[in-house]
Amino acid sequence: MKKTLVLTLLLPLLLPGCVAAWGRSYDIDAESPDMVVLKYDSHFTSAAAMAGVARHECARYGRNARFFAHSHSLWQIETVAYGCTVPEVHP
Repeated sequence: MKKTLVLTLLLPLLLPGCVAAWGRSYDIDAESPDMVVLKYDSHFTSAAAMAGVARHECARYGRNARFFAHSHSLWQIETVAYGCTVPEVHP
């Protein structure tokens, strides 16, 4: 009972820790010309904002972002992966 109470009281203080560690509401966990993996704190930003970050990162390589996968942790840290695809050429 005491542990649950202490955790409940400390949880709001611990959540902003990711923002402090990353310096922003998200972190680019992995990046290459073929993909980008983002971790973000869902208390401070949204999936739509992360889609914009993925588009920006893939555009650096002249590619388009395509959603691939999503997962989340118990601490409300979301992980999204986007493939960076070569734009289709239409004659």
